[in-house]
Amino acid sequence: MIYRLANSNRLISYLIFPVLALVFWLVSGTEDYHYNFFDGEDQMVLFRPVHFLVKNSPLAMGAISFLLLILAGVILQRMNTEFGFFRTKNVLPAALFIYFVCGLSAFHTLHPIYFSLIFLLLSLYRIFNVFDQRKPYSQVFESGFLLGIGSMFYLNSVFLLPSVVAGGMILGRETGWREIVLTIAGFLTPWLFTFTYFFLNDGLPQQITILEANLMTTNPQFGNKPGILIYLGYIGLLIFVGSLNMIRNYEEKKISIRQYYLVFFLIFVSNLIILGLVPSASEEILLVALTPVSFLVSNLLLSFKRHVWGEIIIYMILGIAAYLKLTAV
Repeated sequence: MIYRLANSNRLISYLIFPVLALVFWLVSGTEDYHYNFFDGEDQMVLFRPVHFLVKNSPLAMGAISFLLLILAGVILQRMNTEFGFFRTKNVLPAALFIYFVCGLSAFHTLHPIYFSLIFLLLSLYRIFNVFDQRKPYSQVFESGFLLGIGSMFYLNSVFLLPSVVAGGMILGRETGWREIVLTIAGFLTPWLFTFTYFFLNDGLPQQITILEANLMTTNPQFGNKPGILIYLGYIGLLIFVGSLNMIRNYEEKKISIRQYYLVFFLIFVSNLIILGLVPSASEEILLVALTPVSFLVSNLLLSFKRHVWGEIIIYMILGIAAYLKLTAV
């Protein structure tokens, strides 16, 4: 039932996944709306004022995280529709992304990764518009600019810049050094204004200390959470099977779709590298990694001739997510 709804373009298809996500958010206790930030994590220049306004209201933090999650789903659906990832109209990528996040109960509250994710998706949206265009100067600059703003919420987003630069080079026609320079210039622009402001107001040393903390602080990954490891193992299995399916059918897809998936692959690999090499990176980076995964798994589900397999896979995602939510393991 849930798969059939996600694999259609009816009004109820757009309503069912926000409603299911809302159920997961509503069963959270007040304590679930708190997140234990390490020193400096909540002090990033654009996240600090938002957190300051709502830090004493757990319900507001939970509500904002939910709304940002739905907004991310809306952007994913816009990308799915506009760039024609699949032959039939559906809401699968957005629905799967939201279902995946339902299992990450630690992030059913306000976290800078949500804001960063929104700007990353907007950046990818601009990059995907580069396909087969000559001299896409405005698009690549805007993609870098959007990523730069996102990194001012969550600093580890800076490590996604090479993937965004490569995306512009892959998708554009006859691209060269100008596209690389403009993407980097766009990324640096918001940081240049920020550093100038703090320099003029004698706040630069403090900001450098915050940036250093957001890069070098060791942030425990997953901790004593066997349940989340089982959940990630199941998602990993879907990624493996989905990748095999993608390799088998890769040549049958349009050139544009192949290149979009290649950019998604770069984003996914970049997130794995960030998780493995950056001390401060932890579970939150999974929200970004699940973006390309949602499209990969959607492609897998649509390849099945019998809908029952899609129903089983989605019910297992929701079932494990519900178990983790209710048992907190």
